[in-house]
Amino acid sequence: MPPSDGKQCGFSHDHYRHCLEKALGLGYRFATMGEYVDGVAGKGKIILMRHDEDFSPEAAKALADIEADLGVRSTYFFRYHARQYNLLSLPTIALLKELRGQGHEIGLHGETHALPALIEQAGELLNRERELLTLLVGVEVTGLSRHEPARTGSSASDKVPAGFKYEAYSDQFSGLKYISDSSAHWREGCMCQHIGEVDRLYILTHGFWWYRQTPLENY
Repeated sequence: MPPSDGKQCGFSHDHYRHCLEKALGLGYRFATMGEYVDGVAGKGKIILMRHDEDFSPEAAKALADIEADLGVRSTYFFRYHARQYNLLSLPTIALLKELRGQGHEIGLHGETHALPALIEQAGELLNRERELLTLLVGVEVTGLSRHEPARTGSSASDKVPAGFKYEAYSDQFSGLKYISDSSAHWREGCMCQHIGEVDRLYILTHGFWWYRQTPLENY
């Protein structure tokens, strides 16, 4: 594990800001996942920030505001089938548009692979969901991140579904060091410990784990 940078690690918004400021100070550039796949992200030090929003669009917005304040753009994936929020509600649509206005990319956190017993032609539904999200956001949605593929019996695949430009778990991102805060735990150490040690990073976060003062804010 890379050494700590002297700051107390954790999931506070202050520490999230510290990590981004550290990266910017060390000369990293932040790109969206779509930019990386399109080949316009450039060479040298780069970070892809990916956010899978399992539970709370509002928690996503808190991180997006920090990023926008620092001039950082990232990629946010949202679900249709979450019990905790409604992607089609007017407040959520307004939030998606605000994120787009900040320069962030919006993608689909798809989960039709987990519904074969409930929905026939799940693959077709996935693309219809992408098309509807495009209408909601007002810009073409081309990115897919599958929701919990390992737990739902769908392993990562190099095959990108029809209508999409990329899939977040595919070999399209194999040239980057991948780390994740899954279950509020960095298995290889906090992202701050990798920034400065690895030139090309692909970092997955889940907004629900991050908080201003206490984790109780989110549940």
